[in-house]
Amino acid sequence: ADMSPPFQPDGRPSSEKALEQINLAMQGEAPVFEWTHRNARGEDILCEIRLIRMPGDRPRVRFSVTDITERKWAEQAIRESQQRLALLIETSPLAVIEWNTNFEVVSWNLAAERIFGFSAAEATGRHAASLIVPAEARQSVDNIWQDLLAQAGGTHITIDNLTKDGRIIACEWFNTPLVDAEGRVIAVSSLVEDITERQKLERSVQESLQRRGFQIETTRQVAQEMATAPNTETLFQIIVTLIKERFNYYHAQIFRYDPSQDAIVLVRGYGDAGQRMLAASHKLPM
Repeated sequence: ADMSPPFQPDGRPSSEKALEQINLAMQGEAPVFEWTHRNARGEDILCEIRLIRMPGDRPRVRFSVTDITERKWAEQAIRESQQRLALLIETSPLAVIEWNTNFEVVSWNLAAERIFGFSAAEATGRHAASLIVPAEARQSVDNIWQDLLAQAGGTHITIDNLTKDGRIIACEWFNTPLVDAEGRVIAVSSLVEDITERQKLERSVQESLQRRGFQIETTRQVAQEMATAPNTETLFQIIVTLIKERFNYYHAQIFRYDPSQDAIVLVRGYGDAGQRMLAASHKLPM
């Protein structure tokens, strides 16, 4: 205790704790404990002490001292790193899920709760098939799982998933097999993003582009007909037919302003309804 600070990190006096450990060794035990030692420069050093009673009639105790300062620093760095990682996982906008090799949930972050609707307590220990996989997709998902365990694929997939309230959502999965020193898969970590709204937007944009392309093509055909039509009446009929059929409109008519009547007068209509309106001299007063 003379080479130690007055008190140990647990608050006990160094002399008291040293005597306690020596008495244990004298009784035949082999205590191993951490100790703060103070060196000749007055610096405190974290040590690991091992005591053992020496054989013979004389009461002697042998002790060994190991400087564990660097080990403690490393352990502290690991703890801080783990805390940062845990914080990143919990605050991640992506679902972070860890599975054991039986495809059962080991960990489930807040984003997973938000996306799928199940709390961590509800999800932990559950098999994916009974939790978030629609019945019709279970066989294909099982095949993907077997590929992951064999490290033969399945690391990036897009599939439909089931939420707690019964909705089907589209999710993009990034799966990473976790392996031991021998290369055996011991778990799988998944990052998951709900892409349902993104897919809807992509489909909407694609449909809009297709409609625009269709409109351009129809416009080109109308222009071509304008150049080859033998007369105005034939041209009007071709135009209303193209517009009605290509855009699937219920009605298609062409009106022309007539200054003498100060009205927009129907000059061509599609189908029987258009012909009846034309026969009735349908017009819209200005």
